[in-house]
Amino acid sequence: MRTQGYKTHELAGLLGLDIGGEKHSLYILANHIIKFMNYFCNSAAKKVQELNYLDLIADDKARLFVKNHYKLIEQQTRQILARMDRGEIDITHDFYLKKFQLSDPVLPYDLILFDEGQDASAAMLDIFMKQPAVKVIVGDTHQQIYGWRYAVNSLEKTD
Repeated sequence: MRTQGYKTHELAGLLGLDIGGEKHSLYILANHIIKFMNYFCNSAAKKVQELNYLDLIADDKARLFVKNHYKLIEQQTRQILARMDRGEIDITHDFYLKKFQLSDPVLPYDLILFDEGQDASAAMLDIFMKQPAVKVIVGDTHQQIYGWRYAVNSLEKTD
């Protein structure tokens, strides 16, 4: 297991990336694949194709790059996830959480308390909300610090 995730140059090597350009563009591509992979693993989506990675890109130059290479970015994101799933490469923490979410687990508890709900990922919230137990979620909307990790403020998404 990879505790820190994949670095850009590692992922580029694992995928054998080549877009017929300079090394700088190759690393930009690998960086987008890593971000898309993390976005998917932290989402409630069941498939990569359900997400629009462009929704995350604000910078005009980056949006143009992603638009021009979107099909390749999505394909390679799916490829790296499939390789982790097959055990060909080390998995990341985000990946095993996603695998757990996609397994539709039913936890054998009568009551589940979810603390720090303001920093839940959509994948975590999906697992939590599907449980048949009595559920309590607590947190402080003013202390959300993990938006950069695709956290959603679950306090605003639940009753």
